[in-house]
Amino acid sequence: MNISNHAEKRMSERGIPPFAIDCLLEFGDIEFHKGREIYRMSKRAERHLKSYMGELSGEAKKLLRDLYVVTAGEDIVTVARQTGHLKRNR
Repeated sequence: MNISNHAEKRMSERGIPPFAIDCLLEFGDIEFHKGREIYRMSKRAERHLKSYMGELSGEAKKLLRDLYVVTAGEDIVTVARQTGHLKRNR
């Protein structure tokens, strides 16, 4: 995947490590919103990740649960921490 300049800037500003993005893209659940794919870590996805990598630290689990990645095709548009409820099915 290609990381946009915007996404790189947001990762840097928000202290989001690249491994977290890789985990979300590989194991996270995908939702669709306005033509974009949104990757999030659900409990089911977390179990799948655990079976692949083993037990994660509490800090890593919290980080992954709070993040989402927005992609468009092969481009990562942005990454952010979830702070409120999500708009779904739009």
